[in-house]
Amino acid sequence: MQMILDSLSVSMAKMKSLMSPYYDKFEELLKKECFPIGYIISDNWERGTIYALGHNTDYKERYLEELIPEIQLLYTIPLEQNKKRNPLKFKIDFGYLCDEEQNTIYFQLFEVSEKIGVITESFASDLILSIPKDWQTGINENSVYIEFVVNENVSKEKIIECADIFSKHVLLPFISKLKQ
Repeated sequence: MQMILDSLSVSMAKMKSLMSPYYDKFEELLKKECFPIGYIISDNWERGTIYALGHNTDYKERYLEELIPEIQLLYTIPLEQNKKRNPLKFKIDFGYLCDEEQNTIYFQLFEVSEKIGVITESFASDLILSIPKDWQTGINENSVYIEFVVNENVSKEKIIECADIFSKHVLLPFISKLKQ
């Protein structure tokens, strides 16, 4: 058990050091492009939170009857209009997720507004079409994502490329749509 914990500790620390710079890059981009048009970064951000054995923290604080084999490194940048009535709300999630079904690094843009108006299925489909075909992409409940499977060939360069493609083909067109 000690060897497993040591391995997880070293692996997650390395993954965090590779992913953390993108939080700063995305935050800087959002501040530069979206603050002037009336958007702010809200208080529900996560900057490299590590979840192990499941994501539901309330559940873990009370009791843990069943171990859920999952580990996640999560970054969240929430963006919303600076207005009180029906603001448009979005969030960028990215990080590393390993569970029984997947072992991926991902970058995802969500719309979490009460009334979805920007990241429609049509807009998300258009974004997906512009992403090079060698990347795994998808649309999921008012969101669009790009990801790749972590294997023995994972590298810093692959993470950089994925983040750059997300920025170029998802974030920048999204920001352009917000400015319209």
